[in-house]
Amino acid sequence: MKAKADAEMSLARPSRLKVFLMAVLAFWLPLYMILLSAVRFSPLRHSLPISVARNALWPLFIGLGVAIAVFAVVVVRDVALTRGGRVAWLAAILLGGTLALPIYWWIRMFRRRASRGSTSLA
Repeated sequence: MKAKADAEMSLARPSRLKVFLMAVLAFWLPLYMILLSAVRFSPLRHSLPISVARNALWPLFIGLGVAIAVFAVVVVRDVALTRGGRVAWLAAILLGGTLALPIYWWIRMFRRRASRGSTSLA
């Protein structure tokens, strides 16, 4: 009985807060990589000490690990996916994290929320 109630709750549309937080987690990594590349290839990079550039990479690695772990838990708990769908999404997230996270967010979270009557994130 409790398992059925849990399954029905997870099929309900995700809350606005959850959709927003997952979007931030999914999209900050590609944005951070773009900004880091812009700094790395800028003409001012020769004036920066090497430790600054090296220290700028740590947030990327830590953030990627946290994002992959959170999204893996979300995929495993998504009862709307079949077992094969879960395996496919987990493989995509583990192998192509930075690209797969925004795609999963768009297809499985934002579209689900939009299809249930709400098209805004706010």
